[in-house]
Amino acid sequence: MVDKTNFKYLYQKRGIYYLSKQVPSDVQHHYCRKRIVVSLRTKSPSVAIRSCTSMLQKLEDYWLSLRLSDKPLPGQHLLQSGYLETSQSDAPLMSEALATYLQLKGFDKDKTFIR
Repeated sequence: MVDKTNFKYLYQKRGIYYLSKQVPSDVQHHYCRKRIVVSLRTKSPSVAIRSCTSMLQKLEDYWLSLRLSDKPLPGQHLLQSGYLETSQSDAPLMSEALATYLQLKGFDKDKTFIR
């Protein structure tokens, strides 16, 4: 028997609380099912409500990030060509910087300094 509680996305089955939430239609193509059902692994109503609230917030945040990643960058047509591509840095590599540092500061130092 399934007991429904007053909390909208929470139900109880054989004494254990579950979260059941339908996946919004605009992010459904990221999922293989239309509904998310997760066991909260508790028989306590207060723990279940806290867990449910936390999980719902995480889902909403994740769905927002999916929605934003699916949309193109606003004003992208106004950017100069090649702006989004990674640019080559003029900064030295870490190995080059280490060699320069040891050459300048390692002069007259013990072997342990260079290690």
